[in-house]
Amino acid sequence: MKTLVVAPQWIGDAVMSEPLIRNLVTQGDRVVVVALAHTAHIYQLIDGVAEVIVWPFRRGAVEIFKRWKIARSIRGQFDKAIICTNSFKSALIPWFAKIPHRVGYIGESRGWLLTQTIENPKRRDRRPMVSYYKLLAGLGGTQGESKRDDGQESPVLIRNADLVRKTREKFSVPLGRYTVLAPGAEYGEAKRWPTKYYAQLCKNLLSIGQSVLILGSVADAGVASEIEQYCSNQGLGAEQNEQQDSGVLKNLCAKTSLLEAAWLISDAAALVSNDSGLMHIGAAYEVPQVAIFGSSSPLHTPPLNKKAQIMWLALECAPCFKRQCPLGHLNCLKGIDVSRVQTALELALKGGQARVNKTDV
Repeated sequence: MKTLVVAPQWIGDAVMSEPLIRNLVTQGDRVVVVALAHTAHIYQLIDGVAEVIVWPFRRGAVEIFKRWKIARSIRGQFDKAIICTNSFKSALIPWFAKIPHRVGYIGESRGWLLTQTIENPKRRDRRPMVSYYKLLAGLGGTQGESKRDDGQESPVLIRNADLVRKTREKFSVPLGRYTVLAPGAEYGEAKRWPTKYYAQLCKNLLSIGQSVLILGSVADAGVASEIEQYCSNQGLGAEQNEQQDSGVLKNLCAKTSLLEAAWLISDAAALVSNDSGLMHIGAAYEVPQVAIFGSSSPLHTPPLNKKAQIMWLALECAPCFKRQCPLGHLNCLKGIDVSRVQTALELALKGGQARVNKTDV
């Protein structure tokens, strides 16, 4: 069975589609993934993917004629298409290519483009995303599960020790272990723990001798610079710090590729992040982590990692799944103080079992 998988458009979702890929391969499928450029690198880290095709589309653009041309070039090459996204445009190429079996969730009036559809529950009722994608392979459980998946369904990414070493050398990452801070979240402000909180946490870690790397995209560079400046003003973080008991801070935000960020996360002692793509990368490498949730829900997109500590207030207004706080206060994030996150980080580093810290935040 030659199967074309139309990949999700978010980095975290791409990571969470790994169990889908794994189970298709286990079934004997030859899996080819098509993805937009910013997520395609994730599939280089997934075992069993035969080929990754980068789609030349602008994010959000329909570009029907270009899709039709690509569809003609792959016509007759696939037996089945699995479409992870819910948009109308994502189902066009499999339909134009006349792939016999086309599977996807109902969305955007596209049912007629598919040969098999699965009802798409309301977001608040949706199962964890790993199971949501896995169901497309016919291997998921019943709709409406809210529990976290077990370890067998946890995403797993390939780790290349040689590339990890070369990446550390390229960016002059100091010897020894370090904590990664990933203060960004592409979706919006309502998923980002306040910058001043990250800055205070960074200061605290440096003060007790822990080195820190800041990772993120170009969109996160401003936040990372604020954190770096705050620590500098406190006399902390310089690579040649005169205080021998102080950790080293390296701001690599917007300086690494996604693959390089993944290698650095895989070698970290710990990771502190928002609900983001880098959070899911850390989980897939089983890095001790603290994952901070605001407008989203750990029942829907949890880090499936036995070493994860999840900070979530579960306020009456949450999860709202909005990019900006509709009430204008961001209490779901501002209420998670630095000391609680640092305590959760210490627990994660000691090997504490995964838990959702929503009752004692």
